[in-house]
Amino acid sequence: MSDFEIEKTLVASTSHVLPDDFDILDRANDIEHTFTVKEYEYGCRLYLHDGIINNLGSLKLSEGIKELVLFAVFGDCAYLKLDSDGPIYEGFSTYEW
Repeated sequence: MSDFEIEKTLVASTSHVLPDDFDILDRANDIEHTFTVKEYEYGCRLYLHDGIINNLGSLKLSEGIKELVLFAVFGDCAYLKLDSDGPIYEGFSTYEW
């Protein structure tokens, strides 16, 4: 049997982040290369690299996305997927769009 590489992903609703967070992540990805973000029609997928916690403080991201990133990293996830139809979690910040 082959060795399979399986990576965990935390999936969350985009209501946990602000619309500005997507713009900030895009700029950080394009200019500073501190975040790896893959956008799609209903959200984005964020790669949680080893130094991501250090990069969180350098950008003016919402508390909601910071909470999700920290939860995902400490949950040993490789990715955070933000989807408009994703689950809304109690105990995490939410925002009206």
